[in-house]
Amino acid sequence: MTAEVVVTNAQAVVMTAEVVVTNVQAVVMTAEVVVTNAQAVVMTAEVVVTNPRAVVMTIETTRSSNPSRGLGLSG
Repeated sequence: MTAEVVVTNAQAVVMTAEVVVTNVQAVVMTAEVVVTNAQAVVMTAEVVVTNPRAVVMTIETTRSSNPSRGLGLSG
């Protein structure tokens, strides 16, 4: 019976070790997702920075093509 208990405990230790390894892999995958999200945030921030420039260019184009209309500016 003692030998059976030792074998059972060894199996439990192995199973626990497998759970630990699985959790480590999950943590690594989660870290990768966090890194990917950070890259997405940076890309989104770049788009936000680019869009005001596009708006300014559009307004300037509108003003130059319709100087007497649109924004109500005389010129």
